[in-house]
Amino acid sequence: MIARALRSRWSLWGALALASAVAHGAPAQPTEAVDLTEPVDLAEPVDEAPRMADPAARLPAGGSASEHWEWTVRLDSGHWIVGRLVVTNFGPGERNAVVLGHVITPSGRSVLFKNGRLEDYWKLSEDRRSLDVGSSHLSLGASETRLRIDKDRARIDLRFEPQALPQPPADALPSGIGLEVLALAAPVHGTLQLESMPEPLAVRGHASLVHTWMTAEEGERVHRRLDFHALGDPALYILDWTEPGGRRSNWLLARIGEGEPIAFSNFAARLEGELPDLERPGYWVPAGIEWSGACVEGFAALSRTLRENDPLVFLPQPLRWLVGLRVQPHRVWATSGFGVTLRACSGRSPIELMGTGIAALTFMDPLTRP
Repeated sequence: MIARALRSRWSLWGALALASAVAHGAPAQPTEAVDLTEPVDLAEPVDEAPRMADPAARLPAGGSASEHWEWTVRLDSGHWIVGRLVVTNFGPGERNAVVLGHVITPSGRSVLFKNGRLEDYWKLSEDRRSLDVGSSHLSLGASETRLRIDKDRARIDLRFEPQALPQPPADALPSGIGLEVLALAAPVHGTLQLESMPEPLAVRGHASLVHTWMTAEEGERVHRRLDFHALGDPALYILDWTEPGGRRSNWLLARIGEGEPIAFSNFAARLEGELPDLERPGYWVPAGIEWSGACVEGFAALSRTLRENDPLVFLPQPLRWLVGLRVQPHRVWATSGFGVTLRACSGRSPIELMGTGIAALTFMDPLTRP
């Protein structure tokens, strides 16, 4: 009985590490260095009609398959809430679930919240739209999305409506990976209580939610993923993939006010400079991003690092060392000013977007500036 309990505990730690690290695995062998500033070929954009995506768990099959729902929230109180819920077959067991996230206060303090459960110890509703992982809950209803975290350090209860949005075409995604945007800067309301607060704080703001799934280890498909969010008006989401072989792909989703959302793909992204004062060397975080194409032109200037995350530090030794032989993940969130022009394409007038956003960089392995 004791031996079985210990095996279960170590299996859970392994699942937590392997899932939360990059949420979905890493390459068994290091990849070669590539020129990450090389632009891709440009082509005419293909408009995707807005539609309601199906947020339900897909539970892809395969020993390395996984999926995750990632939320990015900006509250009017000045708090950021970032995190993801992961279901993964990678590592010990299948369909293990992990929640890992942070509340970042206006002063810059980060409050961690996390949960991890093996397959038999978390709940998935029959329609696959409600996921309960310990004290973390994500409900993906047809009319309302609800995120609830009930930890001593952070109690979160947020609600927002799913949205009909354009979705990325297949050629904007690496092979074997699917992605849908469930919410783009959707108005959010609810409560937030950190351990330093005597009472829950009523909050409002904006939230984006992105659902990603894959049948293979992400490290085999992606060297680095960059998600840029502007949460407010204008609303903006720009996705940038760098594949191990050097292929780059990008996709943009935008909306101003109550207008129809607009999406573009097949444009170039050039990364410049290097963000200073990062805690962990060996992972190149650019100081600037330039986007250019037939229908898109703009920039983002990364300024302040909000949070760095090496998920392996949450593991006990010797498991941390063992897992680190295969995976060396890292995540960085940084605030960023931006200015983007959507040129006159597909019969539209030019649109100017300016504001402040957040860039989230997910590394599968150390990556230095070429």
